[in-house]
Amino acid sequence: MRSFNKTEIKNILAKAAELEMSHALDDETENLTEQEILAIAKEAGISTSSIKTALQSNNVPDFDKSFNWLSGTTRIQHLEEFGIHLQSEHIAKVLRMLQSNESELGEAELHPKKLTWNLQREIESTKVSLYEENGKTSFEYSSDWTELKFILATFPFLIMFIVTLIATKGMGFDKFTSLLIAPFGGFIALIGSWIYLKQKFEKQKKNLQATLEQLRNLFVHQDSKNEFIRVENEQNEDVQIRANKTKTGL
Repeated sequence: MRSFNKTEIKNILAKAAELEMSHALDDETENLTEQEILAIAKEAGISTSSIKTALQSNNVPDFDKSFNWLSGTTRIQHLEEFGIHLQSEHIAKVLRMLQSNESELGEAELHPKKLTWNLQREIESTKVSLYEENGKTSFEYSSDWTELKFILATFPFLIMFIVTLIATKGMGFDKFTSLLIAPFGGFIALIGSWIYLKQKFEKQKKNLQATLEQLRNLFVHQDSKNEFIRVENEQNEDVQIRANKTKTGL
């Protein structure tokens, strides 16, 4: 029977997944929501966590990537798994941590094995999910400020365009020349807006990194505590066994 190397195995599995997905999608399918993609992947036997990781890397920049000066990054999203069972005490601590980091209460939905937390501001939103799946705890973070980008891309440009137009006319330029120069004033304002967007991006990165560090400390500490209890129990059992052997010997 023929054996396959790692490259061939990857190609075979990728082709099999492609065939499964082609059966699930009809020819008229063009755009799907995240939930629809997750449903199709479930039918194809692909794990939810794998699809969410693929969605994150394909569509949005995570906190390790750089600000896109061309498009103006307006979102940070991250998914991370921890090899630990989610406890009610974890949910309570994470909720307090999120509220403290953002300095706002937000809206929280609490379940035995899941926490969903939303913070909706006028021009930005943050959503966090903490849940257990397949014996692991998953943390999803998403922050979006698209509306802020729209404001910064529109109003400063228009204001500086008008100001430059009026100023050039006042300097004696004719109407045509003033109209040629005015967009440069708008673009200068746009550069300032994009600098502000980058500062926003860096701030959200720091918030996410701080949150992840706190989560890792929380869950690693819990892992260490559980390991200590397990070792201690094993030691106690070993002592008890030796004591029983001693009594039997007597």
